[in-house]
Amino acid sequence: MKNLYSTFSWKSVFTTLCIAFLTLSVSATTTVTLRVDMTGQDVSEAFVSGTFTDNGGWSILPMTREGETDVYFIELELTPGVLETYYFLSANDWNSRESVPEACWTGEWDNHRGFTVPDEPETYGYMFGGCDPVGSEAPDPVVKFDITFRVDMTGQDISNGVFVTGNFTAPGGGDWYFVELDQEGETDIFITTVSLPEGSYTYAFWRNNNWEEVYRETVPEECALSGTVFDWDTDRLLVVTDSDKTVEVLFGSCDPIGTPVSIKNRKVLNVELYPVPASEFLNIAWTGAHGSAIVTIYNVNGEKVVSQINSFSGDGILLNVSTLPVGVYLVEIELDDQRVVKRITIK
Repeated sequence: MKNLYSTFSWKSVFTTLCIAFLTLSVSATTTVTLRVDMTGQDVSEAFVSGTFTDNGGWSILPMTREGETDVYFIELELTPGVLETYYFLSANDWNSRESVPEACWTGEWDNHRGFTVPDEPETYGYMFGGCDPVGSEAPDPVVKFDITFRVDMTGQDISNGVFVTGNFTAPGGGDWYFVELDQEGETDIFITTVSLPEGSYTYAFWRNNNWEEVYRETVPEECALSGTVFDWDTDRLLVVTDSDKTVEVLFGSCDPIGTPVSIKNRKVLNVELYPVPASEFLNIAWTGAHGSAIVTIYNVNGEKVVSQINSFSGDGILLNVSTLPVGVYLVEIELDDQRVVKRITIK
């Protein structure tokens, strides 16, 4: 009798099992379709980004328009059981991401959509910036204002670029990211503009898009105002109200752009400001000071709201602040070669 084992090929069995396993592995995905309704948005394209892009590295993917409608879609092959987090964008630009209403924060982080990949094909569709399904009435558009950041990098190493970051890059929560600034001609000034809705935000400038602290500016205590609104006090504060704004500072300083080196290096003396908080009048006590001093008050955005010349005659001066809105301000006092910057609160 012929020996059956002599014709049996374990190699063939192993090869067949490997092919079967690989076939199952390749086919073990589910088709998920994402749709977004851009009705009410002044755009002719739509994009999406999420954990399903670039192996979790978050890249921006274009979506396909459905005929002549305002609806766009994309089909994805995803692994069942995995939580995918994402959001839509109105342009191929990180600054154009939608603000996701808290009611549909279903992703891994705040201000993100999300879904767990099912075993069968599924479609998820929403209004841009809303929780309602595709075809619903468009949500009221979020009014945004152009915020321009300008920073003077004189004396700084800019070989790795100049960047700004803060919670303004992730309204509602999520991971912060760097926004690169462009150089203004051949100057040491760098600039960028982003669009933001009303609210309070933090920011700081960096000399690299690297999270190592060595590249981050050290914001002086006087203008590290983030702690007046948020739980940390190491960043600058930006308040967006009802108009476009430009914030201009020297890197690592409270001084505005254009401050001469002679002023930046002036001797700082102790000056007492009271009461704190102030409401109608602010006392500026500078014992022994004599002469005409320039007193300038800036709001948290670095905008000059008061500038006047006052005479010191030994004790100090009384400044009327009753017309200033409630908030945090910086008071700069310059007298001859002496200069001081103090933080005050108006209530």
